[in-house]
Amino acid sequence: MHAVFSRWPDVVVQFEDFESQKAIKLLDKYRNKYRCFNDDIQGTGCVTLAGLLSAARNAGSSIKDLKIVCAGAGSAGLGVCSQIVDGMVAAGMSREDAMSRFVIVTSQGVLGKQDGAHGDPNHKRGLSDDRVPWVNDAISDGTSMLDAVKLSGANCLLGLSTIPGIFTKEVRPASSLACGRPGCSAVHIELAVCAKIPPRSRVITPRPPLLALWPSTGRGGDTREPSVAHRDAHVQPHLQVRMLARAGL
Repeated sequence: MHAVFSRWPDVVVQFEDFESQKAIKLLDKYRNKYRCFNDDIQGTGCVTLAGLLSAARNAGSSIKDLKIVCAGAGSAGLGVCSQIVDGMVAAGMSREDAMSRFVIVTSQGVLGKQDGAHGDPNHKRGLSDDRVPWVNDAISDGTSMLDAVKLSGANCLLGLSTIPGIFTKEVRPASSLACGRPGCSAVHIELAVCAKIPPRSRVITPRPPLLALWPSTGRGGDTREPSVAHRDAHVQPHLQVRMLARAGL
């Protein structure tokens, strides 16, 4: 990094496709010293956060009302969740309260409490430093995606994993039903970031989501077609224009 900025002092360095543990550590090490960003973490994160803020506002609600189940605990998954937490803190929540609204699901199930209920698969494999803060002590480690949605009352599903079929026809209606519970926000959001978890068919839910990346139909016939906001289309061009302006071009 020192060599790059010594040669090109006005450059912006983009970290692309680094593995989870290296990506987060490198970004934390250099972000306040050099002009740099991680596209997988920050690019995906800001587009996702913008979508959540917009969906909550359109529902007359707030990002503080979201309860989120996230499929994926890689650099993108945890990075996006961290940016959403920052958004919740900016909206007035404590960081501890904001993080308690998240349930992270890995290929082994929920990243949760080590109580032996499901064999504690994530803990047995060993938790990396970046995963430890996301352990949700309200749900047992290894709990399935469907049970995680039911137990948490999630009204927002985030797909940041390459695991196929993780958002099943049972999972999505369970999230929609949670939105009708007393004290739960009317927001219902389903978002597969960068289309990593593509849908296989249209799903009928009690109510269609406000923000989704696959077609959904409510039982009353209200249909929502997906709209896409991609980080490469929104984030990188903006950065490039800013750099050209800075250079006077």
